[in-house]
Amino acid sequence: MLADSASGVNGSESEDEEAQFIEISRFEVNGYLCAVVKVEPELSAANDLTRLLTDRELQVATLVAMGRPNKQIARQLRISEWTVSTHLRRIFLKLGVDSRAAMVYRCASMIQCQT
Repeated sequence: MLADSASGVNGSESEDEEAQFIEISRFEVNGYLCAVVKVEPELSAANDLTRLLTDRELQVATLVAMGRPNKQIARQLRISEWTVSTHLRRIFLKLGVDSRAAMVYRCASMIQCQT
C-alpha cells in the first residue's frame, strides 16, 4: 500500500485503491511525473466467468475445452448444432476471442473439466 498511516486506511481493497490514487496525486503535486493507467481487470476467478457467461454457455465452453466437437456437444446437451454454434458466437463476443482455441486459452484457469 502506498498511502501513509495518516490517511486512515484500514486495509480493504477499495480503500487501498483510493489510497494509492491519493498517494500518486501527492507525488504529482510534489513534482514527480506519474502516470495513472486504467487497466481492464482480467478474468481471474471462476466466479468472474460465471457472472459473464450463462450456465448453458459455461457447459458449452467446458465441453469445448474437453475437445468435444459441436455435434457431440449438441447430442450431450440435447440441443441442435445450430444452438451450439450460437452459444459459441456469444461466448466469443463476451470473451473477446475469435476461435475455440483462444476461448479455451482464455478460460483455461477458470474451467475445470470433469471426465
